[in-house]
Amino acid sequence: MGKLLSPRLVVRPMSMADLEDFREIVFDPRVHSTLIVAPSVYLKVLEECADGPERGEAAHQFSATATLVSECQFVAGGLLYQNNLSYFVHPEMWRRGIGLEFVAMFLGEIARLPGLTEVTACVLRNNVASRLILERVGFRFTGLAYHKRENEMTRLAVLNYRYSLG
Repeated sequence: MGKLLSPRLVVRPMSMADLEDFREIVFDPRVHSTLIVAPSVYLKVLEECADGPERGEAAHQFSATATLVSECQFVAGGLLYQNNLSYFVHPEMWRRGIGLEFVAMFLGEIARLPGLTEVTACVLRNNVASRLILERVGFRFTGLAYHKRENEMTRLAVLNYRYSLG
């Protein structure tokens, strides 16, 4: 994957140099409350995916980052790991269409990975914005599940989605 450009975003492969910006997003309390697993899990996966596109693509692991064209500000990041899509948008960029634009561009690149036939995504039931993004880019709801975060007593209602590439 090279750089992808839209009028607002530059999307490129994520590198280890992006870890601090990514960490800032996933550990932000507003974002953390929308995560199904702990932020440290996403950081570990990123370390596996970043800086290794040849290895990652072969294993269907892939990561990307988005910056604003006008400001070079890190605004979003995404991971594909074990065919599951996760993405994060900086809270200052919420409700501006950045998430939809990033996910559509990222999904276009994921679709080019050889041998990949579908992508899944999970979202907390109360995360309406993320649900709408997934549905607008073509994901289909496949069911409800419950997930228990490590060291927590309550179970979270999680909606499962699937995107067919074939």
